Amino acid sequence: MTRAERRAILARYPDPSPLRRVYRRLRLARGGYDAIEARVPSAGLVLDLGAGEGLLAHVLVARAPRRVVLAIDHDPRRAERLARSARGLPIEARAADFATCALPPCDAVLLVDVLHYLDRTSQERLLARARDALRPGGLLLLRDPDAGAGLAFAWNRLHERLFTILRVTKASIGAYRTSAAWASLLGHLGFMDVEMPRRRPWSPYADRLVVARRAP
Repeated sequence: MTRAERRAILARYPDPSPLRRVYRRLRLARGGYDAIEARVPSAGLVLDLGAGEGLLAHVLVARAPRRVVLAIDHDPRRAERLARSARGLPIEARAADFATCALPPCDAVLLVDVLHYLDRTSQERLLARARDALRPGGLLLLRDPDAGAGLAFAWNRLHERLFTILRVTKASIGAYRTSAAWASLLGHLGFMDVEMPRRRPWSPYADRLVVARRAP
């Protein structure tokens, strides 16, 4: 993503909070969104579950205007900030519990940095519901800290714990898994073509992308 593209997105978030402005700038620059966007279908409905303020949703529609994004987050204030920022764009912001709310038929489901806030049973239920919402051949992309990534995972876990204690993230930590365990679970749930691209180079975090497809 170019600087001009990042500036255009950030300009949609007029905000008196300097901390939120800094967070958005860093998140856009270093959040690894380009690698995710490159794998999302260029048209159709994309569900972004646990979307936060929707920076990824903005990246998706900026790169491919034929995408329509339904961005769901449990925090009404974040959903409202996204809704204001997305006026005139094919993005719908919805405040709801993405772990239990109805999921419409779609072409892709994104679960980026959110599954570890759920317990194992809730994770499996959500992935099964995502599978059922996907149209045949639809794509699932999940990214979560890889519990098998050693020191990088330890840093990730400390970072997450600090953010939840400070209430920057208004959620509780649930369960972490290794990337291999995520891939195995997706296979067990009937997904096919499961891939685990390499971790982002030079990243201090253990985030790992896992990509899978619903059977045609």
